[in-house]
Amino acid sequence: YTHIAMNILNIALLYTIGLSSSPFAISSPSCQDDGYSMYVWTRGFDSTAPQCVGIYPPNKDGDNASCFNHNWETTEAREKLFASCSIPGREITRLFVEDVRSRIENGGYNADGVCDGDLMALLSEAHERGISIYALFSVSNADFSESYMAVYPNKFNELCGTDKIYFDGVAVNNEYFSQIRACSADDINDVYIAEQQDHLDRLALAKQNAHPLPLHFSISWNWDCCSCSSSSYATRELLWPAVGGSSMSVVQHMVNIVDSVDVQVAYIKNSTMTTRSTKPYEYWEDKVNKSPSSKVYTLAYTNPTDLCQTIFSPHIKGSSTAEDSCSIGNERTEAGMFQGFDYVESQLTHIKGGIHFMNGVFASGITEGWPVHSPNPNPQVCAPSTSSPSHSTSSSPTKKPSLSPITSSPATKSPTRSPVTVSPVAPSVDCRDPSITQQKCDDAPLCRWNRRKQQCKFRGAKMIRVFGL
Repeated sequence: YTHIAMNILNIALLYTIGLSSSPFAISSPSCQDDGYSMYVWTRGFDSTAPQCVGIYPPNKDGDNASCFNHNWETTEAREKLFASCSIPGREITRLFVEDVRSRIENGGYNADGVCDGDLMALLSEAHERGISIYALFSVSNADFSESYMAVYPNKFNELCGTDKIYFDGVAVNNEYFSQIRACSADDINDVYIAEQQDHLDRLALAKQNAHPLPLHFSISWNWDCCSCSSSSYATRELLWPAVGGSSMSVVQHMVNIVDSVDVQVAYIKNSTMTTRSTKPYEYWEDKVNKSPSSKVYTLAYTNPTDLCQTIFSPHIKGSSTAEDSCSIGNERTEAGMFQGFDYVESQLTHIKGGIHFMNGVFASGITEGWPVHSPNPNPQVCAPSTSSPSHSTSSSPTKKPSLSPITSSPATKSPTRSPVTVSPVAPSVDCRDPSITQQKCDDAPLCRWNRRKQQCKFRGAKMIRVFGL
């Protein structure tokens, strides 16, 4: 009865937040996803929190946790988020949003077995403003666990979606490649060849599991090079058997696999931001058959780190003051960040800026240079986009594709590193159901039996059976 009541409440919510019951009730033109992108991690900095006295703490431990709030779960948080996306001339039209996994991993439902109300509100309110929402997964392990999570948004779209409630794409932030990027002393990429090929296999699997939603991937500028000096630049070449044995830059492989990318340039000087963006941008430019949602972004860090020249935050990590000095690069303010975007965009025509991340410290009010933004008094109102991958292109009013989770068929490793192949299977059971038997748990591809606790769990990082490796 509890589940029935919650579903009734969530259905009521659809109407409370102004959803049309007909997919054809279009009263205004669709808005274009042509602005900046931004990461929305689960928690963002609260500059008014008494514990931190306006200084971004070096960690979220203990009392420091009180300095961070959920970035989108409440009505107030969403109002602030959308106000920050509507700065005139600096609109943000694509968000990579974390804290969605637990809300959709149970076959599209949350842990209570229903469509998540807060998530539905976020998606509806975003689409009314012309903002695309990508479900963000970030584990960054060798198993590339994000690849099996990529199917969850499709299940949510299928079971909970409406003409305004749907994910526009899947975003993956897996930075394990930084641990396997070492080259030999003569700048030849021959140290971690098998591991890098496997990483690309798993990225390709993530793309396949995300389909028909587009896949976004975050890359670091220095993944492209064994030697990154301008005077002795050496590209990190890799032969990848999955594409017929083609040898090219690792980053070019990545760009070709996914729909869109952001480039972590990790610098605040105009010319360096441009230089570090150039190679991935050129790979993206050369990519054939790009989709309308295909983009490339130059990503600026606004959160504190150890080096001032890598961040637009007004202070470095561990600072005792809200502002400290930096002799390198642009002014460490919102205006300085936008100046960097303008310069890069003037040199690389089709690139756009990307912000890392909401309330960290963008829009946090930590200093006058990072203001909290007021809602746009005349916000654009957008109709459901007929070009969304979540919507049917046929005349049928059914908009969401029906997809089953995808896992790989059994395969054995070979010296030629054959690409991971996938085939559809029946929807998995709810691995967290306390009544599930060990046999049923063992038979479910995304589940594993915890012998110590004698209960079923999601397989998590141990994806051996899912990948068939």
